[in-house]
Amino acid sequence: MLLKILSENQAVGMRRTIVQGPGELASGKLIPTADQNAVRATLLKLYAEGSDPGVHSAAGWSLTQLEADETNAATRRRFGTGKPQRQRWWYETKVAGIGMAIVAARSDGKKDKQTSAGDPNDDRKQSGRLAVSMCEITEQQYLLSLDESVADTWLFRTESTQPAIVTWHEAAAFCNWLSQQEGIPERQWCYVREQSPQGGMRQKRNASSLEGYRLPTSAEWADVCEADSVALNFDGADSSLLQDYAWYAANSADRSDVASVGLLRPNRNGLFDIFGNAEEWCHDGGLQTRQLREGRNASDETLRFVCGGSYRTTSAELFDADWPESEADERRPGLGFRVVRMIRRQHADSKQAR
Repeated sequence: MLLKILSENQAVGMRRTIVQGPGELASGKLIPTADQNAVRATLLKLYAEGSDPGVHSAAGWSLTQLEADETNAATRRRFGTGKPQRQRWWYETKVAGIGMAIVAARSDGKKDKQTSAGDPNDDRKQSGRLAVSMCEITEQQYLLSLDESVADTWLFRTESTQPAIVTWHEAAAFCNWLSQQEGIPERQWCYVREQSPQGGMRQKRNASSLEGYRLPTSAEWADVCEADSVALNFDGADSSLLQDYAWYAANSADRSDVASVGLLRPNRNGLFDIFGNAEEWCHDGGLQTRQLREGRNASDETLRFVCGGSYRTTSAELFDADWPESEADERRPGLGFRVVRMIRRQHADSKQAR
């Protein structure tokens, strides 16, 4: 019965939910041993061939619950091309194995209420689509960007699969490194290094229109986390299910640190831990956002938004849209980041035409 349901051609929204079913059953050891291999094979097919990033991430989560991590990883390596392929609305970077979900989002924060933020058929007028890392950047991924001598003496270590704990400047430097590794021309990188003894990073004034990797603007972050849900920004579900999607105060009372990424369920856009676990640096701060909206150049003030809350945040605070700001050189436990990249419309359109 389970295999039949998984194999049926449901609408994308329904499939995102159904594909999580085997993972839920597996966590309770409710899938008969005789059926497990067939269920894994079906999920692996959905994971590899599905176009929707929400289905892709949900299938990956279920495979993890079924202890199919090695098979899952082998499949992921096939798609480490650094760019979208065919009609898949997700891809993996060529280095570091960062899964990227391609969603419809705006850097100006304006949304069309008629369409989902994750709907690949959304034809809102925009210059491109946004690729968003499905998980927060991990310690293991971040250390790849450092010189070996620096990485070996890095003092701010977490476990390799936990979110990297970095300053805004370090997150921005990682974005430039990733752009370089992925073969993106330097003129398209989103940050420049300051010519100062501190050597901090500064965003380019036209960064949101460039094709390099960067941090999400606060408006982009709000757009992709909502995933078409106003009452609950995860799966349109009842708030009692929050603990299935987010590490926060209620389910982290015995936790003294961030969790490994991707353990809980993804949202509709295929993003894990978008709320809770680690707070996430944004590209901009409040003053800069106001200046851009008024048509002025953004200043170089050092405050940046940190969004999403952490494992110590209450449920009420998670849904407070008034996110705090932190100094760009601040580093503290529970403060990490994820990356985004603009995918130009002509590329997305050519992908659809194949």
